[in-house]
Amino acid sequence: MPSLDFATAVRVDPPFPGLRPFESSDSHLFFGREAQVEALLERLSRHHFLAVVGTSGSGKSSLVKAGLLPDLRRGYLVGATSRWRTAVMRPGSAPLEALAQALERPEALGPDPTGHRAKALRGTSHGLIDAVVTASLPPGEALLLVVDQFEELFRYEAERGSGGDDVLFVSLLLEAAEAFHVPIYVVLTMRSDFLGDCARYDGLPEALNRSQYLVPRLSREQRQQAIEQPLLLAGVDIEPGLVQLLLNDSGDDPDQLPVLQHALMRTYAEWKRSGARGPIGAAHYTKAGRVAEALNDHADEILGSFPAKTSRSLVERVFRCLTTVEGNRQVRRPARLSRIFAVIGAGTAAAQDEVRRVIRLFARPENSLLVAPSPEPAPDAVIDISHESLIRKWRQLRRWVQAEAKSVEWYRDLVRDVERGAAPWKDPDLARVEELCRADGWNQAWAEQYAPGSPRAFPGVEAFLRQSRILVEEDARRQREEAAREEARRQQDLMTAQQLASARLKARRWLTLALGLLTALLIAVVVFVRWKADQEKESSRRIAGISSALSVALARQEQSAKELNDARAQLEATRDHGEKETLEQRLALLQRSYDLSTKQARDAQERLTEVQKSPMAQTSDHAALVKQIADLQAQLKQEQQLRIRSPRPTLVVLPQNSYVLVDQGPFAAGGLGLVVEDLRRVKGAEARVYVLNDPAGNVKPFREDASRAPAVVQALAKTTACPGRSSDGRVWCFVANHEQTLTRTQPLGRLSYRGADYDVTSVAWAQNAVGGTDALTLLFTPSWPAPASAR
Repeated sequence: MPSLDFATAVRVDPPFPGLRPFESSDSHLFFGREAQVEALLERLSRHHFLAVVGTSGSGKSSLVKAGLLPDLRRGYLVGATSRWRTAVMRPGSAPLEALAQALERPEALGPDPTGHRAKALRGTSHGLIDAVVTASLPPGEALLLVVDQFEELFRYEAERGSGGDDVLFVSLLLEAAEAFHVPIYVVLTMRSDFLGDCARYDGLPEALNRSQYLVPRLSREQRQQAIEQPLLLAGVDIEPGLVQLLLNDSGDDPDQLPVLQHALMRTYAEWKRSGARGPIGAAHYTKAGRVAEALNDHADEILGSFPAKTSRSLVERVFRCLTTVEGNRQVRRPARLSRIFAVIGAGTAAAQDEVRRVIRLFARPENSLLVAPSPEPAPDAVIDISHESLIRKWRQLRRWVQAEAKSVEWYRDLVRDVERGAAPWKDPDLARVEELCRADGWNQAWAEQYAPGSPRAFPGVEAFLRQSRILVEEDARRQREEAAREEARRQQDLMTAQQLASARLKARRWLTLALGLLTALLIAVVVFVRWKADQEKESSRRIAGISSALSVALARQEQSAKELNDARAQLEATRDHGEKETLEQRLALLQRSYDLSTKQARDAQERLTEVQKSPMAQTSDHAALVKQIADLQAQLKQEQQLRIRSPRPTLVVLPQNSYVLVDQGPFAAGGLGLVVEDLRRVKGAEARVYVLNDPAGNVKPFREDASRAPAVVQALAKTTACPGRSSDGRVWCFVANHEQTLTRTQPLGRLSYRGADYDVTSVAWAQNAVGGTDALTLLFTPSWPAPASAR
């Protein structure tokens, strides 16, 4: 990049403001936003009201202060003056007070010694108009009111209370912007994630819709201008490769603008520290930490300059006063110096000087991590961190914010327990919260940051902790006394044991004898148990043998009886004398065989009965148990088969004004027809669905001509109540609601098909879903358990 020669160069040092926003005095260093400034002027020329909205780090405040304000003073606003009085303010927790203070500054309306202006602002919504009219501005002058960080109106709602100052404040701004006969212009800057909160104020959403500017991200070319042009103005060269490296490193970072400005400031400082010779190069940029680490390294370097541990702890306390957690976001929290003194407990002049030293070091122009109105701020001065990107980039600060949030969480738990009269706390929670109270310096001012409407909350918490500690110590005292008594009892027991020692020696020989007897008894028990087990095994074996013999004897008896009957029948049927003799002899042998098998079966039955009556045979009922298990297995198998054969859910899509034949799942027989109304013409966002349940399959006319669906709907509407069904049970009517189906599944009712019940549910109502038309999707789910006829 070519530099200006020495004669024409404008010496600015440093050419980059760092993390803090650009101010009006930095307008000669503000590049890359010319088109955005023109857009602001164009909107402000048409309306006396302008809202500049953007994400955190998008450069809203810089765009207004270093871009819009200088161009207004140059007379670039069409139809307006070039002589401006400006009042710049932040709402904070007292917006009306902040407005009155901003108007009292010399560059605005000047002092208000009588206090009439402050009263007018609190009087009516025309108070700002009356204040400007009363000020009697010279002809050709106009007032520009800049409300920076307008989202503080929502963030500090808890601290502000319910006094209504915020409603009146917004009304003052809107009324003044609409009074075109009075030279008042209002400009707001606000984070875009608070846009939805603006709806709580009448007229504000309409004003935002009329004149709002959403700050876009800078293009690569615009960011290149923001890098090169200030250095060109300062007469300093920069290597082209470094410019491209800076652009690449900051491209996707949501905090690209403040972090890039800070990295440029640090790189420029490294170049000057190395002798300020030649162009700024990549070596200076790398030593500064590059975009990713420059801010974190710079903050750690400042923190490391405090040698004592107590001083570093003071730095932590200051930054914990200036940050907080809202929802899940770590954000900055501006605070008056007097509030910081109170929270930290800096009651002496020496302690307050130490706090000022911390603020002064971090707020130096070469650091710009804190914002203070002067090197020696007064107690009512507002202290703030330069930008929320410091929280996101400085890892140590993130840890401090997390520690503060954890401390606040413990405190709020205590407040809730105090308010509901909970039981006193005990260790380890009590010890943990007492340590937090000491380490984090809990006091009344610290507590009011998190419960501004409850000034008595902290004294109640202190009393609760004291009472909890008293009870814990009392409990510990009782435990110590109990331990002492237990020790006394132990000593007494020891003395008793010593007295009994001699008696134990005498009893030892008797103990030996008793052990011998016990051993013999155990051996006897083991022998008896084994004998009993053997007896049980023998009994089981005998029962099994006798049962087998009985089965064989009964089989033989049955076979002999059959053969004996057959032989008798042959004997009666034969006429041959010789054959009769033979049959008679055979019959006698069969009779003896039958008598023998009968006797064997009777003997086996008697032996089995005798064995079964013995105690050993009555220890269990194995057969009954086997039968019970078999019955359970058969029942389980039957239930599994029934589940397998149960019908399955069926999903059906119905295009508007159509007839659909369902031939899937349990409706494969094709006896179910669906007719739906025209979904785009239904009244009250409800459509009727008719189900034709014809087991005989008499739906052929509708299947052949789907265009008859409207006529079918009209005919069915006359004969079937909806919701309900026809008297013969062949037509059901269900009502589907559009809004209910869009947000959740809508149960419609139940119908029967071939003996099974099905729940009908509307699961989707989509536009242009099937062939460019609306469609309704129904789910047919079998009720469980299904009837036996459906299985």
